[in-house]
Amino acid sequence: MGLQTRIWSFRWMGLQIWNQRQLFSHDIGNGCATSVIARNIHSQQERSDEEDRGTNSGKNTVASGISTLCKEGRLKEALQVLDIIDQQVIHAHPKIYGALLHGCGKMKALSDGKRVHAHMMRAGFKPDVHLGNSLVTMYAKCGSIPEARQVFEQMVEKDVVTWTSITFGLIQLGHYDEAFELFLQMQKEGVKPDKVCFLNVLNACTGPAFLDRGKQIHSQILEAGLEGDTAVANALVSMYARCWCVKSALQIFDKMEERDVVSWTSLVSLYCKLGKLAEAQQLFAKIPSRDVISWTAMIAGYVHQGCTEEAYALFCKMQQEGVKPDKVTLLSVLGACTNAKALQRGKEIHALITKAGFESDVRLGNALISMYAKCGSIPCARQVFDKMPEKDIISWTAVMNLYCKCGSVLEAHQIFARMPKRDVVAWNAMISGYARLKRGEKALELFHQMERENAVPDSVTFTSALNACASIASLEKGKEIHSQVVKAGFGTYSFVQNALVDMYTKCGKLATARELFDRIVDRDVVTWNAMILGYAQNKQGKEALILYERMVTEGVKPDRVTFIAVLLACRNEGLMEDRRRYFTSMRQDHGIKPTWQHYNLLSRPVDLDKSHHLLRSKAITDDDQAAVVLAV
Repeated sequence: MGLQTRIWSFRWMGLQIWNQRQLFSHDIGNGCATSVIARNIHSQQERSDEEDRGTNSGKNTVASGISTLCKEGRLKEALQVLDIIDQQVIHAHPKIYGALLHGCGKMKALSDGKRVHAHMMRAGFKPDVHLGNSLVTMYAKCGSIPEARQVFEQMVEKDVVTWTSITFGLIQLGHYDEAFELFLQMQKEGVKPDKVCFLNVLNACTGPAFLDRGKQIHSQILEAGLEGDTAVANALVSMYARCWCVKSALQIFDKMEERDVVSWTSLVSLYCKLGKLAEAQQLFAKIPSRDVISWTAMIAGYVHQGCTEEAYALFCKMQQEGVKPDKVTLLSVLGACTNAKALQRGKEIHALITKAGFESDVRLGNALISMYAKCGSIPCARQVFDKMPEKDIISWTAVMNLYCKCGSVLEAHQIFARMPKRDVVAWNAMISGYARLKRGEKALELFHQMERENAVPDSVTFTSALNACASIASLEKGKEIHSQVVKAGFGTYSFVQNALVDMYTKCGKLATARELFDRIVDRDVVTWNAMILGYAQNKQGKEALILYERMVTEGVKPDRVTFIAVLLACRNEGLMEDRRRYFTSMRQDHGIKPTWQHYNLLSRPVDLDKSHHLLRSKAITDDDQAAVVLAV
């Protein structure tokens, strides 16, 4: 080809590429992107022998068009380029694969990402560092670490982006130790971490247990001279806040020449976590430009500390100042609706969620179910559940648990039977629901069904199953479950031990129960109550009272259940004077307000119904007067 001919060829290709770009820009907006990509690729095929700037520009145009489609969420249209490539039997430029992989990673489309990877391999592409990074990043963002790790290991050349991509994926899935090991290995292999790498790995320090690791990364940041960078300084403040290290977080904050809302919010969150709401509020008031994240941090802090009124007031003020709540804000403020009095408030927040278009969000749906459950509105909770387009196991379990707690075990079981997938939490909710309602046979039936379906019971499951045995005094089943508890390694769990003591006392095996009781190192009030009540119910009142005195001597504070057991023991032994003395001690020495059960146990057996009727009639309302009426 002569010089003049080549010059004209270059001019023609440049004009064609310019025309393609204009046409592509027009057709993207009119939904004709696939045909434009086809024309671009066809044009490239005709010029495949031209290894020049013009051809590369054409390929860049296609890659740019694919990126545009992916940004607009039109991944399926972008992926049609693979079909066009196959139909026209041509080779795609690596940038086209890179753009597709980026789109798959962004949209977490793992199956599509695998398709692109397979197409690339069939085309004979051996991933260089750039395509390798695209693959690792795609798999990492899709949460498929084994595939990401496989590509990573096969790469001959790795740069800082490669290492950062794989550690990012591990951190996203909570594999913090593995991510930090790779971070150290990267440096051993001579690759220096950059700013993005440091920002990423700091996220692997998620609590006080990781503080030493965070300090090690901090020292490397100092060596790299990056501490003055605002983004890095913010990440350090956030890291120390997550690790509950106030001193270090404040030191970095004070050194910062430029502080943004992220810096301030990190400290506000830290003080909220520590329960220092006054300090958090002071900092919050100083933030020059509060965004939705800083408002949410303060609202969440109030909710976490049980200051529900303050949380809701701040939520209202936030909206008055023109800041729109996001999903996290709404999740937080729903936690401020915890009883029947807050039901109307919860409904107002629900209306905001609907207005914002967030009603289809699974987490918010679950939070609404929980809120309505706490406020005692089963119909509203069920209505939210029924309207949810997508339900996860938390949704199903929340509604089932709600029915169990209010005694509607039939409805709960219907929900349980419809669950597409059951985890141990769902099984526990159903088994404990039956056990609480003294339907031990049904609870144990479910326990055995759980085993048949190869679901692994945990400590809560065993506790509920033991409670079921206690409710029907099934010693044989109780012993069987006791053996399973020991085999599973839950024999030292305090609440399991308490359930075992209670089960054996309910089954009349006081010697076995006492043997277990004496072996328990850390006995809480529940442990003591189980054994004292066991003695009282089995007509061994003197042993119950001896154990009570020992309990008080050892510094364990009794509760209402303790005194039910003590008064029952006194009545069974005919100890009238002791009954009065313990009743008085309950009120004066321990500040426990008597319930109907205490009054009933204080009265003469023959006068119990009469006294109970008298109090029910509201003729006497004061506790002291009631005590006089019922006292012997």
